Amino acid sequence: MQIFASGEGRKLSAPDEFLPQGSIGKVIGLIDLGRNNGANDFGWTGLKPVIDFEGDAYVLDFAEHTRLVTDDGIELTQADAGEMGGWWPNPSDMQRYGLRWIESVS
Repeated sequence: MQIFASGEGRKLSAPDEFLPQGSIGKVIGLIDLGRNNGANDFGWTGLKPVIDFEGDAYVLDFAEHTRLVTDDGIELTQADAGEMGGWWPNPSDMQRYGLRWIESVS
């Protein structure tokens, strides 16, 4: 199972570089930015999704739009933030969707 997401994003290795608006990438992991937005270079807090977009990892503030797709490409659901069926990152997603834990580079 795979999750594809879009939203406001910043490059993991260079938080001052933004994800192009409307870009969608495959969720590859989760990162915990903690409880203090001043403690990281992203200025965000909490558990965030990390997507791969054109070979670069981007941290999303939150997933504005998501698609859940089977490994053989069948789309199961599509949702916008706040809709029923929308996706919010949860540590259990790591095993469920084969995600990895991303360590902060800041």
